[in-house]
Amino acid sequence: MMNDPAALGMIPFDTIGLYEQPKPRFIFKMPRVVPDQKSKFESDDLFKKLSRDSELLKDENE
Repeated sequence: MMNDPAALGMIPFDTIGLYEQPKPRFIFKMPRVVPDQKSKFESDDLFKKLSRDSELLKDENE
């Protein structure tokens, strides 16, 4: 009687999956901020500087 989950007022662990709600899937494309992000990234001075700085940090860590 002690090993019987129903006698203790508990739901057996196996059936818990039946009551779980399916998790929603969020699949969407991120909108672009500027029409041509790649050329903006390659031509903008700030991005160039940040890119160089991150490359230097990466090389130093290796």
